[in-house]
Amino acid sequence: CALPISAVDGLQALLGCRGSVWPISVEQATLCAEYADGEITRGEVEVDQGHARGHHVTRVWLEPPAPIHPPVRTAIAGFDAIVIGPGSFFTSLLPTLLVDGAAEAIRQVPGPVIVVSNLLTEGQGMRGFTAADEVAWVAKTIGRKVDVVIANEGQPSRDALDKYAAERSEEHTSEL
Repeated sequence: CALPISAVDGLQALLGCRGSVWPISVEQATLCAEYADGEITRGEVEVDQGHARGHHVTRVWLEPPAPIHPPVRTAIAGFDAIVIGPGSFFTSLLPTLLVDGAAEAIRQVPGPVIVVSNLLTEGQGMRGFTAADEVAWVAKTIGRKVDVVIANEGQPSRDALDKYAAERSEEHTSEL
């Protein structure tokens, strides 16, 4: 356990971070996803590739289950609010919420749960994925309602859309 924490601490110092960065868990786990067609993949890269192939995620989990890192649980207990996102939804944001104890810790925070919605989706498997879908997944995963959603209602520039299209991303609608 000491190596990952010391590495994070070293990066914080090297980058001059003013806040704190903690790993939600220090145990190894693999992200797993099940798609609408019943296919199951294991691993972040494989989940991303499933999106690229047009597979729609219906369920995600960690194998084996990973426990929350105790200092993180303690830190969350002192939070006034929780801000989730933006980021790769199924491969970065949701996995942190799947860690055993994370949802329970978040539910104890007295202030609002805030979701900063992504501007774009990732891969054809997320075609039509909206801010409302994002909020529903988060609320279901943490077992608590989302209090605030920050979503872009403007249109990204043509250049930005072309760049993301090359990466197989689409505009993420702010539809709630």
